[in-house]
Amino acid sequence: GFFPGSLFTRLVGRAVEWSQRTSNSPLTSLGLFEDAAILWFGNQRFLVRKVPHLRAIRVDVEGASPLAVQKRMETLVERVCAECMGSLEFLTALPFGGDIESKEQTTGLLVPLAHVRKCAIDQLHEQVHKNGTFCDFLLF
Repeated sequence: GFFPGSLFTRLVGRAVEWSQRTSNSPLTSLGLFEDAAILWFGNQRFLVRKVPHLRAIRVDVEGASPLAVQKRMETLVERVCAECMGSLEFLTALPFGGDIESKEQTTGLLVPLAHVRKCAIDQLHEQVHKNGTFCDFLLF
């Protein structure tokens, strides 16, 4: 896919703005670099990095509740795309095996999050249908 050079910079700018709104951390606690940023949304610290060989942006969230960061980052990407990148589309994906940092591996390493969720829901339905319960089922 296509990865516009300014997408990462614009996204980090929006994320810094949101960080200032939601976090009591001083601006000096942020780490801003050419290809990475360490940011806070509320109490949640995370790292955003370019992964150019995959034409992707990687987000690593510290702590037990990454969903809020993931949802906010999706919203910020949507806004950046709507404002200045017209028809650019994106998807959220999870790493699957291999080393996504390795420049030699450029395919087969990412699974769209929507597919993971669908598989989990399908398994839950199968478990309920089979056993009439889902008490022992772990989603993730």
